[in-house]
Amino acid sequence: MRRLFNSVRQIIETVNGQLTEQFHIETNHAHSFWGLCARLYTKLTAHTLCIYINRLLGNPDFLHIKALAFPI
Repeated sequence: MRRLFNSVRQIIETVNGQLTEQFHIETNHAHSFWGLCARLYTKLTAHTLCIYINRLLGNPDFLHIKALAFPI
């Protein structure tokens, strides 16, 4: 049970870190609540799309979304 909890926790921390560092989710310049919602939805959709593309490409580390923009 502890191993499962730790693996899920690591995924959650990775996603939170990516949203903070790469998508700058902490800073927003929305003028209204609906503008804030729209910006959050677009950033979450972009993150989900990157993970989906990584899975389609067969990358074993599908959470490494930076590799899509900067391939080695």
